Amino acid sequence: MNHIHIRIRQVLITRAHQLRAAVVAVGPDPVMLPSRLFGVALVYSGVIISSGVNVDDFVKSESETVASCAEQDREAPARLPTLGWNSWYALGKSSGWPLTREDVILETASALVSTGLRDAGYTTLVIDDSWEATSRQAPPNDGLQPNPTKFPHGMKYMADQLHAHGLVLGLYTVPGNYTCSGEDGGGELGSYGHVDQDIDLWVGEWGVGYIKNCVCNTTAELRSHAYKDMRAAIDRHPNHTVTYECANFMEKPWASTEAADHVCNIWSVSDDVPDNFDSWTAGVDTAVLNRVNRFAGPDSSSAPPSWGGGWSSFDYLQVGGQQSLDEYRAQMSMFAVLAAPIFIGTDLRGIRPENLAVYLALEVLAIHQDSLGSPGHRISQDTASGSEVWVRPLRDAGTCAFLLLNRARTSQRVRLSFAAVSATNPACFSHDTESEPTVHLRDAWAQKDLGVFKDGYDAHLEGHSCTLIVALR
Repeated sequence: MNHIHIRIRQVLITRAHQLRAAVVAVGPDPVMLPSRLFGVALVYSGVIISSGVNVDDFVKSESETVASCAEQDREAPARLPTLGWNSWYALGKSSGWPLTREDVILETASALVSTGLRDAGYTTLVIDDSWEATSRQAPPNDGLQPNPTKFPHGMKYMADQLHAHGLVLGLYTVPGNYTCSGEDGGGELGSYGHVDQDIDLWVGEWGVGYIKNCVCNTTAELRSHAYKDMRAAIDRHPNHTVTYECANFMEKPWASTEAADHVCNIWSVSDDVPDNFDSWTAGVDTAVLNRVNRFAGPDSSSAPPSWGGGWSSFDYLQVGGQQSLDEYRAQMSMFAVLAAPIFIGTDLRGIRPENLAVYLALEVLAIHQDSLGSPGHRISQDTASGSEVWVRPLRDAGTCAFLLLNRARTSQRVRLSFAAVSATNPACFSHDTESEPTVHLRDAWAQKDLGVFKDGYDAHLEGHSCTLIVALR
């Protein structure tokens, strides 16, 4: 069972408790769970709830399942692409991050819980650049501390507060002397010459569970060993689960066939991506040419099993920014099909409901977190019209997700041909579509069954929009 399935089960348990508290039982009859209460998330969670299920039995069985799966999840990090929130765009990259401070981070943690994002799987909160102090204490206490003005209670306090919210604290650093903000005049320090001390403090003492290692203020010579050095420092703490993100895209770590080069759970495939449709789709084109996902999956290449999975990062989602909702849905759908980590790059304090709904699309997230962990790929592209079809194999035999994308600015019909899919991805259907050319399809965004189709499916898509559908068994 994967992470999103666990989270869906936890949501179901919470709703069951709420239902029991809200219903006054008459006589000895048990409280029953109406199936409509739980919605369509159960299509992917593998749990079939119908009227006649006793609340206590349901809560007991589901709680045991969650506990068992959570124990399995502790074995290695990033078995599935990470879901989380990052402060880089959300708290003001363009203005020097004045909001990257203790009170705002705690408000964000509360928002992750109150909005339902945490229960949907967004459990990692990464404090990006500008949290760091501008000087270090004398050895042996020279692990990098936070800016005391921005984080007056210290980072151990922050980690404890996040853990109490059921969240994982992530921190940003760089291999160089100064971070990106420090290099621009802020003076914030990087980890140069203090990698072991920093990781010992952050992971060993504070309980940080996610490390982002950026590229600012580095040279090619430094980068040639810096990311391996930090992996070695993390490995000094085998009792701590740490997801490790590297931003050294210029070295193209995905291209190496050497296991020693695959030290990161997440690798950036480019520099920052502008928040517009043409930029991120062009970035995807480049990534396809570079074959960035050749080693991506739950067990990345031949890296040690304790390091966990490995995934390509296509930057963060900034829903509510410069794109339309259709464009953001297309971007999130692409991340789901590519099995790319999804980090929220939006200020969650007061987020608009329509923007939140994009992040909380449970059936899209279920595709993203499918336990097979097999990234999808493009099976057709018409550059003249701007139409594309992508496919991602899913865990259950005979099921796949399909992304139909319209990159043109005007509306058009985009076709999914079952014959074309069968020729290249025969495992996508539970039967031979040549002899039995009908397939049952479901719309992940609309959360509804589309019906049974013969030979193929045609979607009428507005400009810069998509549909994300699943072939059901």
